[in-house]
Amino acid sequence: MKFIITLLFVGLFLGSCSTQSYLTQQNYNVQNNKSGLVAAKTALERPMITPDELREEIFTNHAKTAEELEKNIFVSSLESSFSNILTEAKSFLGTPYRYGGTTRNGIDCSAFMQQIYEVEGIELPRVSSRQAKVGLPVNKSDLQKGDLIFFSTTSKYRITHVAMVMEVKENEIKFIHSGSSKGVSVESLNHPYWSARYRTARRPEKFAQPMMVKMSELDSVQEIATRYP
Repeated sequence: MKFIITLLFVGLFLGSCSTQSYLTQQNYNVQNNKSGLVAAKTALERPMITPDELREEIFTNHAKTAEELEKNIFVSSLESSFSNILTEAKSFLGTPYRYGGTTRNGIDCSAFMQQIYEVEGIELPRVSSRQAKVGLPVNKSDLQKGDLIFFSTTSKYRITHVAMVMEVKENEIKFIHSGSSKGVSVESLNHPYWSARYRTARRPEKFAQPMMVKMSELDSVQEIATRYP
């Protein structure tokens, strides 16, 4: 008799456990199904992307990445080229000015520009007035390192002097040149003498962004200077 009662008790206990496990499993399945329904509903509510739209998105992202990469390569190349030119220019510091001079014993402004840009394979004409016609025009507000800047020092309008921008700060632009009073030296464009005689600026094509060079083939000089500094 005791044996029979024991069997009945064990059976009831196992049945109770089995029911609880079943209910727990059922509850889990219900929760899982709800999550799945919500996810499916959300997916259905999203706008469908057609194959053409997907290709366009991939193409756009690729173009942006390629453009950014090209820009980074250009900036890196520009910094390297300018660094070489600036190193050469600084090696002339203290060299006396000599009209018509082309050596470290004495050099004039245009010959100085000729020699320092030559280290990067950039060929410039011999005189400043002709150097003012090479490359691409640049607005004064958009000057960058490596730009050629021109002045009228002995004439009101005629270009008679040239220098190279070596540093651009928020409120000041410094340039290096061979001047008649100090020889090869560094000056500020903020100085009243130089700011009053500043006339124009040019950027060698090697230092110009590809878009600026491309547009130079299509637009007038005035439009390039305004739209693509």
